[in-house]
Amino acid sequence: APLDQYVMIVSGGDRPGILRRVARRLAQKGIDLIELDGGRIDDGSRFEVTLTLAAPQGLDCLKLQQDLLQDESGQDFQVVVRHAALSRSVNRLPGL
Repeated sequence: APLDQYVMIVSGGDRPGILRRVARRLAQKGIDLIELDGGRIDDGSRFEVTLTLAAPQGLDCLKLQQDLLQDESGQDFQVVVRHAALSRSVNRLPGL
C-alpha cells in the first residue's frame, strides 16, 4: 500500500518508558518512525518530541491520537497527529 508522511507531536511529564510505549503502538499499527527530534523541556520534568511517520494513506489520525491517549490515561500526556502536508501548511500561517 502507498505510504504518506505524518507528523506527531508528543509532550507531557517525563517518565521512563513513555516513548517506548508510543513506538510499540505505532509498530502494532504498521507505522514506521522515520525521524525523531526533541527532548526534555522546562526544568527537565517535561518532554516534547516531534516524530515523522510513514503510514498507509488514509491513516485515521484522530483514532491514533485517541488510542495513544487511552494508553496513557491518567497521565500528563498530549499528542497531536497530522498529515505532513497539513502540518507544513499550518506552520506557514501567520501568527502560528
